[in-house]
Amino acid sequence: MKSIFKSSPLFFVVITVSLIMVKCAIIVPPSGGAVDVTPPIVKESFPPNYSSFFKDNKIRIFFNEYVQLKDYTNQITISPIPENDPDYSLKGKSIQVEFKEKLKDSITYTINFGNSIVDYTAGNIFSDYKFVFSTSNHIDTSEIRGKIVDAFTLKPIEKCFAMIYKLNVDSIPIKEKPLYFAKTDKSGLFEISNIRNGKYKIFALIDANSNYLYDLPNESIAFIDTLVVSNFMIKQKFIIDTTQLKNDSISKGNYIKDSIKFKQDSLFADSINRRNTYKLFMFQEKDTVQQLLKASLSDNIKLTFIFKQSVKNLQINPLNVKFDSLWKIEERNPTNDTIIYWLLNPKSDSLILQVVDAGKILDTAELRITKQKSILGKGTPVIPKVTFKTNIGSGGFDYYKSLILYSPTPIMQYDFSQIKLMVKKDSIQDTLKFAIHFLDTINKKLQIDYKWLESKDYTLLIPKGTFYDVNKNKNDTILIPFKTKTFNDYGTIQINVTLPDTLEKVNYIVQLMNDKENVLIERPIIQSQKIKFDFVNPGKYLIKVIRDSNGNGKWDTGNYMKKIQAEKVYYYHTSIIVKAGWDITDQEVDLNKIANP
Repeated sequence: MKSIFKSSPLFFVVITVSLIMVKCAIIVPPSGGAVDVTPPIVKESFPPNYSSFFKDNKIRIFFNEYVQLKDYTNQITISPIPENDPDYSLKGKSIQVEFKEKLKDSITYTINFGNSIVDYTAGNIFSDYKFVFSTSNHIDTSEIRGKIVDAFTLKPIEKCFAMIYKLNVDSIPIKEKPLYFAKTDKSGLFEISNIRNGKYKIFALIDANSNYLYDLPNESIAFIDTLVVSNFMIKQKFIIDTTQLKNDSISKGNYIKDSIKFKQDSLFADSINRRNTYKLFMFQEKDTVQQLLKASLSDNIKLTFIFKQSVKNLQINPLNVKFDSLWKIEERNPTNDTIIYWLLNPKSDSLILQVVDAGKILDTAELRITKQKSILGKGTPVIPKVTFKTNIGSGGFDYYKSLILYSPTPIMQYDFSQIKLMVKKDSIQDTLKFAIHFLDTINKKLQIDYKWLESKDYTLLIPKGTFYDVNKNKNDTILIPFKTKTFNDYGTIQINVTLPDTLEKVNYIVQLMNDKENVLIERPIIQSQKIKFDFVNPGKYLIKVIRDSNGNGKWDTGNYMKKIQAEKVYYYHTSIIVKAGWDITDQEVDLNKIANP
């Protein structure tokens, strides 16, 4: 029997709907295509970029796609600086900037959007877009450009402010915001563009509180003593043809394309070669205000005080307990700004200490003594042991040095006669005679002297109970095996240092550094001479020279109000590679030919 349902129009309707529903239920992955890597493009703006006669308080920039503003408070800069931050808003495919004040008369403004403008879908960055306009009848076409580096390392400083002023007054960066400014890039380069031609006072600033003023002790500054002269712009060598702007179209709110015609400046090669590029060396002034940065108590006997400056006449006065006359052992670091008190007989579970330096009360510290640590689950106190670190390297011991032992705590009792030094000879250990003594007044550093031989196996034996520390802890038996290197394990570096010609004698410090710029050896000199560095381990090395202007044996920072620049440094232009058994000779380090970056 033939089905009436199959022959009816309803059958075809049901089948069609079912197929559509099945097709809709299948998830089809989107077809492949080129990844969007194109940043947004400016289509038009009101007013047009590089407009003059700007009298409004709003700027609107239209793009070819939807955009968003990211981190605009840090990315966008406006020069000159408005008194109030403008409002930034997104309207369709446009960005609107609305000023909250009347802009300055007869001046050119630059809005640098940095990396704040990104497209909405793919996040492509429209980098370093600048919008320039003038409140006068012309766009200023001069610029000041240069580079800012760290005065000590000569490395470029990124994201600091280069700032210029029209006034030449010492208090300017402290009390006045700059007339124009720009941020440095990764290479430390800056370009303050679209300014009036003339002479300016220039500074650079790492602005810790973002107020464009040099008013905090932890802010870094750079300056040039003399006025700097602006250049005519080369990168943007155009003058706006203002005849292309129709006032009636602007007043009616018509949006004019940014494709404005420009007249090219007539720039000559000789004028380009005479362009000034300024270099500023940034430093942080030494803060002379003393301050207690930290007070801590560890291991129940170690009081540590960290100060901002070297202490002059330190007094630590206990307020809640009376100690015996000999209640501590004092330890100081080389810079005299970290002081450690090792307590000999703590009498209280807490200490209240008044900290005084140079007759001034700096702070009152309250520290609590904690209970001794116990072994987990056993309740037995953990008894620390006296241990030592040494100056033995992973590649062997430098046979021309003394053996140094470092204790983390002061040693109070000791018996040097128990210590044995042995050398492996054939299959037996020979016992050697050696000299031993402490290098410091608090007995934390031990020196063992012996005329070591090359490529020998030595063992230092310290029996149990040889040393007792300030906490009455003793050492377990300690065995320190080591092997000495040979002469051929090292290289030699010889450099010929040529100092600048001067009428007066100037002190210099020549430093040999590893590739991490840690100083390994330094030599003071006052005249051109040859310097030889012996026993240099294989590796990569740098040569740095400091002009020690005040002759105190170290690099000193500058002082702006006293018009003192940071002491000058030089880096040898290339690294020196040392191999085992090699002598590097006649490396010319001519300070007259070394150009700072």
